[in-house]
Amino acid sequence: VILRSLFVDTYGRRQGTGTALLCQLEKLLKQVGGIYSMVLALPGDCDPGSLAFLEKNKFRLSAGEERELTVTVGELAKLNLPTAEADLGNQVDDRILDAFEGELRANDAYLLPYGLGQPPVRRELSSYARKDGKITGAAIIAEEQGKLSLAYLYGENPVALSAVLATTRGALTAAYDEKTTLYMDLASEQGRKMAGKLFGKEKLSARRIATKSI
Repeated sequence: VILRSLFVDTYGRRQGTGTALLCQLEKLLKQVGGIYSMVLALPGDCDPGSLAFLEKNKFRLSAGEERELTVTVGELAKLNLPTAEADLGNQVDDRILDAFEGELRANDAYLLPYGLGQPPVRRELSSYARKDGKITGAAIIAEEQGKLSLAYLYGENPVALSAVLATTRGALTAAYDEKTTLYMDLASEQGRKMAGKLFGKEKLSARRIATKSI
């Protein structure tokens, strides 16, 4: 089973709260049956305290692929992109979003653990390119635990992809300081190549993988 995140409030740390959560989760997974491990993907800059906590709880740490990209809003602003021709998410009808999400799910291409219309998606920062009533490109911005991320990037063609990137960039630069950090989890080889071309391969970092057998 993949753990999306593990979080304990500052005031609840060093009191056994995190360990208790993991123990309870492990008990539930054993009751369900057929699940043999827990996997947690960690950011490349994960703090030493969190790594020590996982090792203490018998997680095995290993290096993953170079699939995480960290850029600032200021770096986004410097990209050479064409004039935007996309709509912000709060301008797109829920029925269109539902149809687009349904199409992606039907093709096993939807990777998010939440719907496009609900938090943590920031609809006012996300954008969609449309043609003949159909979504041809999407840049989905999410915010979890105060962390902004480009959670999903999709384009049927380079024009649609450039349009959503330009539109979302405009929304981000209007709402945030240029030093604000944006994270991108690049699951596909195509996404890694595109990110490397846009921002430079040196911006890519490897995520660590924490695994515990049940």
